[in-house]
Amino acid sequence: MTASDLTAAVRDQARVSDDEARAGLEATLDALGARLAGGAVDELAAALPAEAADALRRGRTPTPEPGSLGDISERVGAATGGDATSGANLVQASLRAIAGAVDDDLLGRIRAQLPSDLMRLLRREDEGDTSALQTGA
Repeated sequence: MTASDLTAAVRDQARVSDDEARAGLEATLDALGARLAGGAVDELAAALPAEAADALRRGRTPTPEPGSLGDISERVGAATGGDATSGANLVQASLRAIAGAVDDDLLGRIRAQLPSDLMRLLRREDEGDTSALQTGA
């Protein structure tokens, strides 16, 4: 998957512009990088296009930070000039796009490190619709 494909997947899912999709994806990856152990960041980065991998690595912290969907939604909303609700929409679309870019084994390892609200959103389109899930925003 290319960077353009990843951005387009977010754009189409969230129904936003390319610029907003790109900004939301980068902010989501930055926040996700802070919540994953270092090895998982490296593994996921290796499976993503270079621009997305850079955003993920920027968020890396020495130890994984706790955080819920609400926390990430606020962070993404602020980073993109919106609120927590618009942030939640971008997070959901970004997580779905990320899930579609990686293999099943890696997806399972990443899910295992996330809180349940984020884990439920990190799923491919063929795994079901996430639009009805409670985002907490």
